[in-house]
Amino acid sequence: KKQLPESALKEVEAILAQAKKDKNSGQILKAMIYRMRFMTDKNPDEMIPLIKEFEAETSKITDKADKAVMFAMTAELYSNYYQSNQYNINRRTDLEGIMPDDVKEWTQSHFANKVVELSNLSLTSPEILKKIDVQKYDAILERGKDSRTIKPTLFDFLAYKKIDLFKNFSNNDGNIYSGRPFRGMTATASGSESNDTFLKNQILETYDQLIDFNKSQNNTPSLVYAELKKLLFENPNREEEFLTKINELEKRYADNEAVVEILAEKANYYIQKYEELPEPEKEIEKNRKTAYQIAQDGIKKYPNYKRIGLLKNIQNTILTKTLFSQNDKIAKPGSTLKIEVKSQNINQIKLTVYKINATEFEYQRYKMNDSRRYQKSLYPKRTQVFTQTLASKKTDNFDEVDTVFAIKTGDYGIYEYTVEEPDNQKAEAKTLGGFTVTDLA
Repeated sequence: KKQLPESALKEVEAILAQAKKDKNSGQILKAMIYRMRFMTDKNPDEMIPLIKEFEAETSKITDKADKAVMFAMTAELYSNYYQSNQYNINRRTDLEGIMPDDVKEWTQSHFANKVVELSNLSLTSPEILKKIDVQKYDAILERGKDSRTIKPTLFDFLAYKKIDLFKNFSNNDGNIYSGRPFRGMTATASGSESNDTFLKNQILETYDQLIDFNKSQNNTPSLVYAELKKLLFENPNREEEFLTKINELEKRYADNEAVVEILAEKANYYIQKYEELPEPEKEIEKNRKTAYQIAQDGIKKYPNYKRIGLLKNIQNTILTKTLFSQNDKIAKPGSTLKIEVKSQNINQIKLTVYKINATEFEYQRYKMNDSRRYQKSLYPKRTQVFTQTLASKKTDNFDEVDTVFAIKTGDYGIYEYTVEEPDNQKAEAKTLGGFTVTDLA
């Protein structure tokens, strides 16, 4: 039986009070997170005072690992608040050197600086974090199903969290969004870093720390993942130079199952290039075929890799079946009407045409019913008047292909049709259309 939010909140308050009395930082952390969820669900305006309270409680924690987690979570809370309210926040005028006490008066640079400060504080005890299995914090940290393969320690998890939070305030090149003043929280040996390079350098340094750590641990999956993510960050536009570099990375780790991570990004590179090509060149370049084969080779060589689903998902996406049809909406009696169909990964296409047994008013009233407007359903009172099945011209590049049905129109009236793959009941393998036979065409 589910508790009411009020009773659950009271129970969490009691747990929190006892945890503070016992100085149990792990329990304090857990209770504060649940308390925040209950209170903000009830009243979203409580978010800012709760974040401030969370930040204040962090300073009291003595356990360095728990403290690191709380710093990271506080940074994420500030970042989430900014993301949810950035339209209004970004319209505020920055007053250089002034840090308002009221968070509701903060600008983008204030939030960015706070997130940078807290994220860096979360990694001030790296040697301790590197010895802690991140699973210890499973009850409070949101991690992906395969996360432990590539982020096994608390250091890994918090380092990637820092990178993700920094990216929220930067463009694809890792530089701070233009037109927004930003003051760096740290200084380099040569002095303060410029606004344009601060976040980028911080992100790259964190990737290097991850690479060095996982190299020292002989943790190849985590090492490959860190090197790959750094490469992707340094090459946001995926130019030809990127392909050369990812091929070098693949060659270096070809004999380790973690190369699956690299193959997945390489396949995605070819899929992206396919989407960017003009239609006439898509079949010539064979990019989707290349991506499919990369995934196939990886699956064949390393079928038991824990994250082999990366390659299987790519193949499933390439093999997705699609159908789309278009035609003139009116036609004269006894004329030829062309129904043009675009399809992917479908061998045969079946067209079935029905004459609607209803007046125009009855038909339109039925179609405008809100519960049916977006459904793939035909008008119930109908009579089948035509059907035809044609073979579609599939390509070895899994391209979208065109198939044209040329039908002879019948008597005056309203007609609907279905275009589908025979014997396939799935919605994505079916499309509906219609036309009206009239002298007005």
